[in-house]
Amino acid sequence: MKLRIGFIYAISAAIVWAITIILYRIVLTNGENPFNLTFWTTVLALPYWLVMVLREQKSFRALQRSDYILLVAMALVSSVGVGLAEVFALSYSPAVNFAFLIRTVTVFTIIFAYLFLRERITREKLILVILLLVGSYFLATGGDSIRFTRGDLFTILEAILIAFGTNVLGKLSTNRMSPNTVSSGRFMISVIPLVLLALANTAIVIPHQLPLVLVITFLDFLLAVLIFQGFKHSTATFMTMIMSFTPVFVSFMAFPLLGESLTIIQIFGGALIVLAGILVEKLKI
Repeated sequence: MKLRIGFIYAISAAIVWAITIILYRIVLTNGENPFNLTFWTTVLALPYWLVMVLREQKSFRALQRSDYILLVAMALVSSVGVGLAEVFALSYSPAVNFAFLIRTVTVFTIIFAYLFLRERITREKLILVILLLVGSYFLATGGDSIRFTRGDLFTILEAILIAFGTNVLGKLSTNRMSPNTVSSGRFMISVIPLVLLALANTAIVIPHQLPLVLVITFLDFLLAVLIFQGFKHSTATFMTMIMSFTPVFVSFMAFPLLGESLTIIQIFGGALIVLAGILVEKLKI
């Protein structure tokens, strides 16, 4: 089976995101303040994106007012809005609940893609979404029941913001602009709000593990490039479904790197996600 270019970008993004999550866990579990980490990953990434902006300056000059409005909306929703929602979600919702409920992003993406991108909702899509959610449930919980809390509303809110701000607005943007213009414009617009958010919540100090923070910064940059290249070549629904591979990669990387264990039920859940991902590509969703 010949793989589509969209699948290659999506699966590469899922792998990079998984590595980034593992490195974030390592840095945060060693005592780094999340807001301090946000500040440094934003500031250190600035040179990467400035170079990108300079390369895309002709494209930026050609943009219409509506294009800039789209970039601003995407930056505020997918960077600032998602960042705030995640802080509250992780603060008030159990980690197991978060790991499962955040995958509802697939459901919301399909709904928003139908409303704003005219992507059809088919029986195949619905079956694959159910398969992904069941797999995510087993992978996140190990088969244990979930007791829902009020904090879970923030996780659902984050999933909605990712589905609309990153996936749907990202696809709309790449329909009108080049992926590099979208990714660099989104970052540059979100710099000031993210920095102000970090400054308002913590005193800024040099990170304890600066080399790892530099690696995380580069991976964040690479992830954004891969995601928006993927949107250029595939649907929003396809991208979010393939990105569901991320928790599978995280779980299997965490086993040797973080000493976390995997149960048979979790492995079964991961297998369901992989099966759904293969079917997404095979059925050309």
